Amino acid sequence: MIKLAELLSEKHMTAAQKKKRGEIFDKLVAGGMEKSKAGAIGAMQLMPNTAKELNIDPMDPAQNIKGGVSYFKQQMDKYKDPYLAAIAYNAGPSVADKFISGSAT
Repeated sequence: MIKLAELLSEKHMTAAQKKKRGEIFDKLVAGGMEKSKAGAIGAMQLMPNTAKELNIDPMDPAQNIKGGVSYFKQQMDKYKDPYLAAIAYNAGPSVADKFISGSAT
């Protein structure tokens, strides 16, 4: 069985796949630090207050990704469900809580 890290390694990629991966990475790092209309920053689209709570610099690509993964893990630990964790990550925990209580519209 091939592990994910091995599957994603360059030894299994064609030259075209390596080039495409490089283009995606460059776009993610270079363009990913822009703010969304809502004010979310970077590859993981962290809101400034969330980044502050996580004690990370959202403009630093590595910290942004580490912070986003950490925040998603917090939501998974709280909600124990990837769907609810994704709602909490993207719309905020209060929206996930409303969804659970049935008062979400």
